[in-house]
Amino acid sequence: MKTTLGLLTKKLILPRFGGSWNLLGSNHQRCLHCGGQRMADSAEIADTSTARITQLKQRALLRVAGTDAAGLLQGLVTNDVEMLNSGSKMRAMYTMFLNVQGRVLYDALIYHQNQQDQPSYLIECDSVILPDLYKHIRLHKLRKKVDLSDVSSEFQVWSLFDKKQSQPSNSSAWIPDPRLSTFMYRAVTTTDTSVSDIGGGTEAASDEDYRRYRYEIGLAEGVLDFPPGDVLPLESNLAFLNGVDFSKGCYLGQELTARTHHTGVIRKRIMPVQLESPSEEVLLGSAIKTEKGRNAGKFRGQMGSAGIALLRVAHRDELLHIDLADGARCNLTAHVPPWWPKDFPH
Repeated sequence: MKTTLGLLTKKLILPRFGGSWNLLGSNHQRCLHCGGQRMADSAEIADTSTARITQLKQRALLRVAGTDAAGLLQGLVTNDVEMLNSGSKMRAMYTMFLNVQGRVLYDALIYHQNQQDQPSYLIECDSVILPDLYKHIRLHKLRKKVDLSDVSSEFQVWSLFDKKQSQPSNSSAWIPDPRLSTFMYRAVTTTDTSVSDIGGGTEAASDEDYRRYRYEIGLAEGVLDFPPGDVLPLESNLAFLNGVDFSKGCYLGQELTARTHHTGVIRKRIMPVQLESPSEEVLLGSAIKTEKGRNAGKFRGQMGSAGIALLRVAHRDELLHIDLADGARCNLTAHVPPWWPKDFPH
């Protein structure tokens, strides 16, 4: 079997790395950015029979390669691209592209491709916004020595997800998801890879299953959950998800993000919500209200009874509702995700 620095097998292009949470013991982890500690439930770890795998057909890949690739991305994203350079154990990171006002344009995962001739990165993003992301990067490319190419026809993205935090059986094929390394794994393979090649007997799931899982644990992803220009990065739990480096140099949209971080005041956050009736379909962007009629936030997405919303944290323990177009009311409750740091003052 041929093996190179960036190629573990014929089809698998990304090796494992150590993950974005420092292990403190079997049940404890600490966030690298906020220092907060969370503790997984021991019953969840014991049961390893719920892992599922899906090919993420709604995700696309953009290659950014060339001598100036790292420098170009460093000025456009919230995380420190230098951490992906050769010699580092990290092979993927979560990040966001912001506009000049500091609002989220696109969320993305960046993978480092080990190529001897030039630096190369794969940017995983929502397939709907790949053309816009391409234009956004090209606009700031200027005379930098960088080549951009859509490689979605060459590679595909997989996710292995499991609330019970079990390890993938085919571990060499996967890297821990840099956002939530104990709840999810990621793999990027060539397009001729099948579920049986990478799954190792793991149960296959659909895109809908993956989206429902994300909503159940409170993880937003893609253009539906992050309408471009409509949400702030720290409200999107970017720091909790290891997607921002507050000590790196300047990048587009940095000023508001840094100021919000240093004031420590984040009144709204993306949170998971449970709908009282899974049969009720709620329009994206619908206003969420308290029993007293106060605005509590906006509804972002739904899969059955599982939903996700941008909520004022102060109202998270209250009974909430959405007034539907037909005059009916949809009741919902919010809860704090298990991966939020327990000692963080949210």
